[in-house]
Amino acid sequence: MTSEIERELRRRAEAPVALGDILESAQNAQDVHGAKWAPRVARVWHAVNGVTERAHTVGIFVERPRRARALPVLVVYVDSKSCEVDFMANREVYLARLAQAGLSFAEVRFRQSKRPPTVVRRTVEEKTPQEELPELTPDEEREAAALLEKVPAALKSSVSRALRVSLQAEKLESS
Repeated sequence: MTSEIERELRRRAEAPVALGDILESAQNAQDVHGAKWAPRVARVWHAVNGVTERAHTVGIFVERPRRARALPVLVVYVDSKSCEVDFMANREVYLARLAQAGLSFAEVRFRQSKRPPTVVRRTVEEKTPQEELPELTPDEEREAAALLEKVPAALKSSVSRALRVSLQAEKLESS
């Protein structure tokens, strides 16, 4: 029996378009700024990230590498300065997620969009109170540890935290 996370990881590994194919199609279209392949990268960005990232992402732009054979830079436009700061703190996690989905970038940069967000935000009164997340069982802890074995040491702490919260949220939803 495979967990929902394992199924999702498999789905992500099989679904995305290879970065080389995207770059090749952009070169064939002679698109200097990457505007034609940014929507494809945006689909992968939205697929590998969570609700918060999707809700606050305003746009995606891929900067072409300045040197031959260098990796491009992904620029993600967000709706607020606080999101820009928060997302920058986790940029290594985003790079790892994108790499696992087949898209390698030299770096991810976050910038606040100059356009005001069009999404209507709920007020504090309208927000639902957050439920307490259930504790993981020893079996679930072992499952999480097994999933983290292949994660690079530099990312292990933040990925571990995200994985455990994800497992707890999944457990809360299924109960």
